[in-house]
Amino acid sequence: MRGRYDSQLTMLAFIDLETRVPTDHPLRVIKMLADQALKALSPDLDRMYANVGRPSIPPERLLRHGVGQALFGEVVLEAERQGLLSDEHFTVDGTLIEAAASLKS
Repeated sequence: MRGRYDSQLTMLAFIDLETRVPTDHPLRVIKMLADQALKALSPDLDRMYANVGRPSIPPERLLRHGVGQALFGEVVLEAERQGLLSDEHFTVDGTLIEAAASLKS
């Protein structure tokens, strides 16, 4: 049986991600597009699971059997429709990216 995805904070999160990402950041639009694509793919995801048994790991977490590629395609297509894509090239210096350190380090 298909498990349901319940968005929740992880027990080890010490920061609220909503406060870390500015409200006008492009990632918020991309997340919204990904959520819309997952909703559109929901019937395909439902067909991958039996109607009986214990709930599985939600497919939104797994994104296997080619569904991940379909999700990416839906997001890119919608981003293109909304004029969010560019063929401009850029690089990022990884030494300038802030990262959360491991709890064990």
